[in-house]
Amino acid sequence: MKLIKQARETIERYRMLRRGDRVLIALSGGVDSLSLLEVLSELRAELGLWLAIAHLDHQLRPGSAHDAELVRQIAQQHGLPAIIEAQNVPEYINSRHCSPEEGARQVRYRFLERAMRQLGANRIALGHNRDDQVETFLLRLIRGAGPAGLAGMPPVRGPFIRPLITCSRADILAFARQRHLSYCQDPTNRELGPLRNRVRQQLLPLLAGYNPQIRETLWRTQQLLGQLDRDLEALARPLLARATLVTRPGELLLDKQALAEQPDSLKLQTLRAALRQVRGDLRGIEAVHLEALLAEFKRRRSGAQIELPGGWLGVNRGAKFLLTRAAPSAPEPPDSGEYSLRVPGETVLPSLGWRFRTTLDRLDHSAAALRFSEPERRLEIALDYAKIKKPLAVRLRRQGDRFHPLGMQGTKKLQDFFVDEKLPRSERDRTPLLVDRSGIVWVVGWRLDEAYKLEATTRQVLHIRAALLSA
Repeated sequence: MKLIKQARETIERYRMLRRGDRVLIALSGGVDSLSLLEVLSELRAELGLWLAIAHLDHQLRPGSAHDAELVRQIAQQHGLPAIIEAQNVPEYINSRHCSPEEGARQVRYRFLERAMRQLGANRIALGHNRDDQVETFLLRLIRGAGPAGLAGMPPVRGPFIRPLITCSRADILAFARQRHLSYCQDPTNRELGPLRNRVRQQLLPLLAGYNPQIRETLWRTQQLLGQLDRDLEALARPLLARATLVTRPGELLLDKQALAEQPDSLKLQTLRAALRQVRGDLRGIEAVHLEALLAEFKRRRSGAQIELPGGWLGVNRGAKFLLTRAAPSAPEPPDSGEYSLRVPGETVLPSLGWRFRTTLDRLDHSAAALRFSEPERRLEIALDYAKIKKPLAVRLRRQGDRFHPLGMQGTKKLQDFFVDEKLPRSERDRTPLLVDRSGIVWVVGWRLDEAYKLEATTRQVLHIRAALLSA
């Protein structure tokens, strides 16, 4: 059948499997993972594979326990060992202050790696397909990414393999109909809250009005970018080895002169490779971070530093450049500096102990969007971007600070606001303030200034999510 033939070719092209491999299949119960199970079951004898199943109930929606039971029955029907667990992912998301998608992904991948070790497997097969890749391309294009990010999910990364990555969703659905597969359908996939769902249900159909073959076009573009990234990575590998002066856990020191004659594209790729080497991965690193790192790397000054996601720093030492884990900030004395906020992007401030992530979007005039300006305590806020007198910065309180708390009459001394809100004295000097040239925009975690609230005339919204680095 077409799908089995495509998967076999993909496995061979990317050298995903060898005879005797022990493969753990991540089975959600959806059509993609069930089709993957059928495909690998068909190829099991031919490729000499051992198969097992893993399923995680994220407890993110009603009915998820039913999916777990269906997977248990499927494993029994196929005579395959299975590890099926439930974890309180909503609690994890709240404790880490991350998005539902990111929190679920983190918990799921840790579970799969643990299940792989428990069963003695050496490969984890995921059901991502070509349409997932196209959606990922658009998501990263919207958020900002370089060739590596736009290349999407790699067919092979460590123990993870994606045998259906070149197969379309239409081919997978056709295969499921031919095989009479009964699969779960996640109702949250129809919701328009998550950006990926909006890309799938709104943006792609809109683009198809301009180019009916848009999915194929974006897929080909993605493949070209992937090849470009692999070529640059191959060129950067020896450059990184030549430029590395010191490498130890949490620290990598580079000789800037060793890269002086290289074009910026190779400098950037080498810095990216260095960052991956010292951090272990590039999670959270976006094009804007790499561009800032390159800009500082090219400067001749000494002592300046670039703050990176995850509590890492790029430190300019004149003729050398240091990538290092940021030291935890001392609780005393409170920092009195002012730190620029990257918009859009992520700003990590180890000295303050906070991380800020910002995105720009058009206003959705629904109650769900407008509620982020309500006068209540929260670590996520939305405000009218046009009202900001740039640049935006983060600092701690200063003598005489005043602002107009949202929902209140007139301005108020920040000191009086803290007293009224019963904020402990020990926390008042540590509560970050988002400011512009006019003054306080947001008392982080407490109250937005009235002047920046969303209104019917708002066109561009700045979303800000704050999180403690210790979270």
